[in-house]
Amino acid sequence: MLRLTYPRAEDLPAIEEYRREVLAGDGDFDGTAGLGNVPSASDWLAGLKVLSSPDAPRHGLFRTFVYLGYDGDRLCGIVNIRPTDEEAILEAGHIGYHVRPSERRRGYGRELLFRAAALCRAHGIASPLVCVHEDNEASIRTALRAGFVPDGEEIHEKYGRILRFRADF
Repeated sequence: MLRLTYPRAEDLPAIEEYRREVLAGDGDFDGTAGLGNVPSASDWLAGLKVLSSPDAPRHGLFRTFVYLGYDGDRLCGIVNIRPTDEEAILEAGHIGYHVRPSERRRGYGRELLFRAAALCRAHGIASPLVCVHEDNEASIRTALRAGFVPDGEEIHEKYGRILRFRADF
């Protein structure tokens, strides 16, 4: 079972190791709240303060709460929740998640989604959404296995066809 924690300075070595693994692999940081858009884990950690603040929308961002998923001492995944009812959430979802490449196909994605849905409910989102690009078959399977059900789709100008899944449990 994963232990979810807020990212802290003590997590920087684990986050940087995670980041290096993704960069060495497919380089896909979707679901990491921007970990791939900054030069270092410490820059990412500093940016999370803006994301989680009530002022995030003034910066053109969804207010986002990020959690690290540890199995023992190993950082296995990242999950973030966006507790908003804004219309744009139909393209982004309330939940974003990412599983470390070396830890995929072990049930961590399903657990991250299930736990994130509970966190969303604690923030007042009764039936949270996760959005997945139509080509991401692994994430589609993960959402379905976590108990999410299809809830429509959006055509995003930049990303193409995005499938929506809603927590129905």
